[in-house]
Amino acid sequence: MNREQVTVTVFTVLVATLATTNITRLRRILSTIVSRFRLHFIVSTKPQESDSKRQVSQLHIYPIKSLRAVDQQTVQIEKRGLVGDRGYMLVVPAPLPAWGSFGPQDPTHRFLTQRQCPSLATIVVVTVENDQFTLTSHLLPNVTANFSTQPNPDSPKYRATLWGDCVQVQDMGDTAAQFLQSIVDQDPEMPDDLKALKVRLVIQCPEDVRVANEQYVPPATRGWFGQGPVVALSDGFPILIANDKSLEELNRKLQAKGKASLSMRNFRPNIVVAGLEPFEEDRWKVIRIGNAILHVVKGCPRCKQSCTDQTSGKVSAEPLETMAEFRALEAGSKNVYFAQNVVPSPASVGSLISVGDSVEVLEWGEPVWGD
Repeated sequence: MNREQVTVTVFTVLVATLATTNITRLRRILSTIVSRFRLHFIVSTKPQESDSKRQVSQLHIYPIKSLRAVDQQTVQIEKRGLVGDRGYMLVVPAPLPAWGSFGPQDPTHRFLTQRQCPSLATIVVVTVENDQFTLTSHLLPNVTANFSTQPNPDSPKYRATLWGDCVQVQDMGDTAAQFLQSIVDQDPEMPDDLKALKVRLVIQCPEDVRVANEQYVPPATRGWFGQGPVVALSDGFPILIANDKSLEELNRKLQAKGKASLSMRNFRPNIVVAGLEPFEEDRWKVIRIGNAILHVVKGCPRCKQSCTDQTSGKVSAEPLETMAEFRALEAGSKNVYFAQNVVPSPASVGSLISVGDSVEVLEWGEPVWGD
């Protein structure tokens, strides 16, 4: 079958499928098809640059949400984001409903992060070859937690809230929970009502489908039949990208006030780019890194977690105070922005990104902000 015949066949199947669906879904599917073909045209008509002045300078994954970063030389894209990134998180029991018991669809747990417990930043995560996690922290000298990266098949499953989503998760056992509880119990910033709850480590279930916020994702990131991109246990989008020139600009302003410079680790990005101009990433829309095509969807609003030193767990007022002077949408706005949320194109699943790879901006546009 030649290329023209394949095209006709695919088109015939699509038309038949569209004929059985409602008008809203029809528009969604057509929008996806047009956008993905448009993206293909943009990518195919711009030769790959081997000497781009923008390059990947750092790569990080966070196997357990809110624990310390694990530096990488190469990462691989999967359908939920980057392989090994934020597939696990900490949870505590959710309050019982007013009627005294959980319904079958009610969340039984809620997520816990450095926002409530900054000391989580002190926990070093190591994944060893035999599918074991090792957790350590300078706050617990001579104490190590070793446990399997896979849950016991008989361990309980929960429904846990993660911002506006409810995700299906499975308990990772007592060894991890006891270690984490010891960190939580001694954290001076941790609210007393949360300290009274029992912390558990959980893994996102393979069958769980958590879709990225479709208000922001472009049609070209959807599947052929309009299904939205999925995400692991990150806050809202699969990948976070930052520009080291933007950090340099922030640090310049901090130094002008006589304050200490900050590390990029405060912002917990996955990909750090050696850019050309501060905050040029605000206007990136489509970028290519190696064979991976990434869509820059919206700015990342920063919370007090960015004020936590990612080695000591100590909390300060910066960078939020200084960023409020030049990275807020308007005076008095609670949201200040640093780094950009990214969604990979469906065709990029399986692609590799390495430190030193060229970063090409294929499309520019106006910045997008939001909570």
